[in-house]
Amino acid sequence: MRVVRHTNILLFFLLALLIQANAKLTDEQRKLSREANKQITHLSQQDFTKLLAAEKARKDSAESRFIVFFGALWCSNTAIFNPKWLKVQHEVERLGFEKDYEFRMFKVECSHNE
Repeated sequence: MRVVRHTNILLFFLLALLIQANAKLTDEQRKLSREANKQITHLSQQDFTKLLAAEKARKDSAESRFIVFFGALWCSNTAIFNPKWLKVQHEVERLGFEKDYEFRMFKVECSHNE
């Protein structure tokens, strides 16, 4: 029950942050976004595809849980959301969700062609 409750709270928090995003950026927001983007755990488009295939092929009964943020460097909403995503990523790490619940967070950069 605890896993479900924490996951629901986390998803609600992410949704609330996303709704706050708007399209007007200040220079400070751009700077914060660039700094956050350097610390966010990224997954290439190719590695994301491999992750999905590996999850589909798993034979054991354990479930992996992950949430993926698809963003683009040129997108103002992504720029606003980057620092918020990083904040949640740090909280997930602090709470030990990756180790205890196999819960991981990734950002897939969609503006790169692979």
